[in-house]
Amino acid sequence: MTEAARTEGWGSMVNAKKAHYFQDGSSLCRQWMMFGSGPRWESNQKKGPTADAGTCAACWKKAPEEAP
Repeated sequence: MTEAARTEGWGSMVNAKKAHYFQDGSSLCRQWMMFGSGPRWESNQKKGPTADAGTCAACWKKAPEEAP
């Protein structure tokens, strides 16, 4: 899948301090929405064993084990 066509997965918004999981145009924590070009997609799309300092804990709890 090309980065321009991606609509789901871990990404970072310009003003966000942490990476969020995006699905159907918004983050799973419902604090961020995709507009225009959307988030900068993270290179690692696998869900770690725990939420870390760079990952939104609410998104981590709801995210699938691996992004499509």
